[in-house]
Amino acid sequence: MQHQSKVNGQVADQSAQTNAQTIGESPAVSLSQLYMATAQALSLAAHNAAAQQQHTNQLAQAATAQGVAMLLGINSANLGFPAPPTTNPPSNPSNPS
Repeated sequence: MQHQSKVNGQVADQSAQTNAQTIGESPAVSLSQLYMATAQALSLAAHNAAAQQQHTNQLAQAATAQGVAMLLGINSANLGFPAPPTTNPPSNPSNPS
């Protein structure tokens, strides 16, 4: 005796094909997600390395400027600003020289 199904054969076939397609594509999709995550992690690592190099270069330039200023006897707190005008000290009337 043949089993009678209430589901149309075309619907059952389409459902089976969809399941087979999903199972067949799963390895490719998961591998592509792995590649995307790896690429993002590597690009973020490269970005962080470049940013760290830039920060290190800024610190090196600041240290070099400070060292040169110390060697030349320049007040490094006033770098980039004009020096205040020098005035003669007031003479002391009680102590003639």
